[in-house]
Amino acid sequence: MGTLVPNVELECKPGTLEGGMLEVLCEYTFTAHSNEVQAVSSTITYLLVYDISGVESPNEEDLAEFARANGTLNSWPFVREVLFGLTSRMGYPPYTLPLMHFSTKPKEKTQAEPDEVAPVAE
Repeated sequence: MGTLVPNVELECKPGTLEGGMLEVLCEYTFTAHSNEVQAVSSTITYLLVYDISGVESPNEEDLAEFARANGTLNSWPFVREVLFGLTSRMGYPPYTLPLMHFSTKPKEKTQAEPDEVAPVAE
């Protein structure tokens, strides 16, 4: 059967925001080929609902970023489990998505802040 060469594409986007409830739609498209033949094609869709509270209404850009970050973070473990089970039941070595890590955005430097200097070993 060969080894699977996988590809995973993801899109999480905001849906409706009504009464403080935000719907986020996350769609994962998983394809894999083995020996030049497509062996798997699967689309996994999650609808997540978040309770958004606050005085100000969020703008479109904030909602899109919230959907991308939180939708991915909250649905990723379930997609990992589905793909692991799917591929192992097909007789292939189980495919495991890597862990999802978000890194913090680097702090922007101001003119008053000097560049950090690495310590020098003596």
